[in-house]
Amino acid sequence: MQTKKYKINIIEIYILFLLLAYLLRTIGAYSLVPTRIDSLVFTFAGLVGEILFISQLLKVLKQRNFKYYNWLLIAFLTVLFLSTIVNYKFSPIGNIKVLAWQAIFLLMIYSTIFHDFNNQLFFDIFRNIIVIFGFFMSIVSLAMFAIRFSYSTGLENKQNPLRIGIVENRLFGSYTDPNYAAVMAVVIIILSLYYLLGYQKLKTGLRLFYTANIIIQIMYIGLSGSRNGLIVLTLVTFTFIFFKLFHSVKTKAYNIYIRVIISLILAMFCAAMSFVVVDQTKNLLAKTPAITAFDGSKFLKKENDKNINHDKSVSLVRKDVSDSSDVSNLRFTIWKSAVDIFKENPLLGVPPKSLHEYAEKKMPTTYLAKTKLAVHNAYINVLVSTGTIGAIIMLIFLLKAIVNSIISAFTRDIFSKNSHGYHLLAVLTLFLSGFFHNEMFLMATSSALIFWVFLASVQAKNELIKEDKN
Repeated sequence: MQTKKYKINIIEIYILFLLLAYLLRTIGAYSLVPTRIDSLVFTFAGLVGEILFISQLLKVLKQRNFKYYNWLLIAFLTVLFLSTIVNYKFSPIGNIKVLAWQAIFLLMIYSTIFHDFNNQLFFDIFRNIIVIFGFFMSIVSLAMFAIRFSYSTGLENKQNPLRIGIVENRLFGSYTDPNYAAVMAVVIIILSLYYLLGYQKLKTGLRLFYTANIIIQIMYIGLSGSRNGLIVLTLVTFTFIFFKLFHSVKTKAYNIYIRVIISLILAMFCAAMSFVVVDQTKNLLAKTPAITAFDGSKFLKKENDKNINHDKSVSLVRKDVSDSSDVSNLRFTIWKSAVDIFKENPLLGVPPKSLHEYAEKKMPTTYLAKTKLAVHNAYINVLVSTGTIGAIIMLIFLLKAIVNSIISAFTRDIFSKNSHGYHLLAVLTLFLSGFFHNEMFLMATSSALIFWVFLASVQAKNELIKEDKN
């Protein structure tokens, strides 16, 4: 049995600082901060990270502790390095920065947490930063909805405009991206549940806070119009209910086949109900009259969304979805274009910062060359950026994590007063969202950081369960 730790090391302090810095970037108004200042902040963060990583690497080499880093992740980074070398004509500086950040994430951060997974103090701070930040961001967003605040303007040197409040019939609120926000709302619900169900002696005030937070996040998911967030919530609800029932005292009275059937049926029902609850919450809130009509155009001297009815109900029907025959919202077109680029470099791919420049020069008629959009799929992005070799390596790494997690979930009650199951659900949330967004791999963002930190703790506990069985 591992002893819980209550001391944070320098790398863990750095991880907490990085989390706060990345969360700041998710605030819509942060987009108004001059790019130069943002670049200076994250250049400094990157330099500190590299110093810490090199220091750790030298210590590992000195101790000849060659198992400290995950060899599959080392192999993946090696492929990314080779892809950068092969495509050196296209954005070399940008790709070197990506490689440096990925070394920080996949080697230093992942390995530090993997070997210090029982650090209760670190994880309490890490989880509560996410939960508290999400609480205030969603509260502000709901307040914007209540007063029908709407503001949108183009930003210099940025593809997407700044959108605050209700824009395009969906609640951006205080976030830059409602899809990101909805997925993170699911993570916040999971972490709030952990404190509600895992801490029997939780103070009444905290119990009310975590309960209120769950309700607030459900409201935001509905108003955000994010199909990604809704799908992820439904699948995560199914997973949570299934394993809670499978290991419950009442179902253990039956043989394993009956337990699985009962758990499946009730889990599907609860998953469907989670979908209905979010949908009905959205419909109810849409019919709620505005508290007041706050015109963002007067406050910020820009045009607001003329489609918003400030007096009565508000439409939450997304025109980009309802008026389009493409159910994927152009994602199929984007993915096809990305795969076409991959076919030109099937072994090592085209590194992430080279993608659009390469497409413009080599394949100017492709959709990505014309639009410069993101790939909108983390796994296709890995395939395109690191080729078949990198994709196979990452697939092996992920399959190993999936198999170990499934074994742990069936053999142990990982949701019983234990963060293991809740961290696994957070990883599952971000893993599933990766089918619609890029952020888990080859990017340095808050969701990527959360993914790798929780995945490291899950994998460490999976390994501990395997050792106990042996």
